[in-house]
Order: sequence, then structure tokens, then C-alpha cells
Amino acid sequence: MSTVWVVNKTDADLNAGWAGAQYAFKQNAPVEIPLDAAQNIFGYGLDNKFEFVVRLGWTISSNDLPQAYERLEKFEISVERPTIYRASSPAVDQTPVPVIQRRERGKGTQAAA
Repeated sequence: MSTVWVVNKTDADLNAGWAGAQYAFKQNAPVEIPLDAAQNIFGYGLDNKFEFVVRLGWTISSNDLPQAYERLEKFEISVERPTIYRASSPAVDQTPVPVIQRRERGKGTQAAA
């Protein structure tokens, strides 16, 4: 069975199902699904996406179609697992703080008697 990877680039999670299986498309998280599920949920590989945006509930009238198609385009589908680039913390990119070595006891730390 062929599979594809889907990455949700919208601002909301999507839960959808096909053939008895439920899929959770979290933001920016790659999800591997069967090819036929991608075709039936997103219209992958098809030119006319109208029935899919209607099925997903993203359009009620023809006035909503441009926004619905734009939302559908934000789901990236590929045959290879995508590489997710994460912003690193500023602390990761900094040089480590030097460790101050403790002086040995009795060397220059005691007051004169």
C-alpha cells in the first residue's frame, strides 16, 4: 500500500477520517497516511477540489470557496517524509559559560592570624 506524508501548515488542527480510520493533523507535524485517504480527504492528485472543501466543512456558499481553497493549499502532501525545521533556543546557539575552578582549601583563602 502506498503512503504519503501530510503536514498541516494552517493555524488549526484538523481531525478527519476515511474508511474507518481517524487521522489527527496537528500543526506542523508530519502524518503518514495511505494514498487513498489523502485522495479522499484532500483530493490529492485531483484537479477539482470542490467536493473536498465542502466535505471538510470549509465552505457553505460559493463566496467561501476562495478561502476554502487557500486553506486546503496549506496542507503540504509529499511522498517522502518532510524535514521539519525547528527554531532553536538562543541558549543552544551560545557558547557555554566557563566553569570557575574552586581553589584548593587553604591556598590563599585564609585570613592571616
